[in-house]
Amino acid sequence: MDNSISKNEIEKVLEYLRIRNSECTWIEVKEEQINEDKLGETISAIANSCLLEGKEYGYILIGVKDRVWEVVGTSKKTFKFFM
Repeated sequence: MDNSISKNEIEKVLEYLRIRNSECTWIEVKEEQINEDKLGETISAIANSCLLEGKEYGYILIGVKDRVWEVVGTSKKTFKFFM
């Protein structure tokens, strides 16, 4: 099962944020990294929001500048998750 996200899908999410001009309950944006201590809570909140709002997917985008929704990358090495 391939859980990767395409560049086109990322662009669609970023465009949604630009039009809306804010994050929403099923999209979390971090410029550098997400707090590892809050990761489980964040994933749970996004999953619940997806169920309530009828969304198939939720997103955590790391390396995106908040409020301008521009991909800037990160200066830190991000951690990997294996599911």
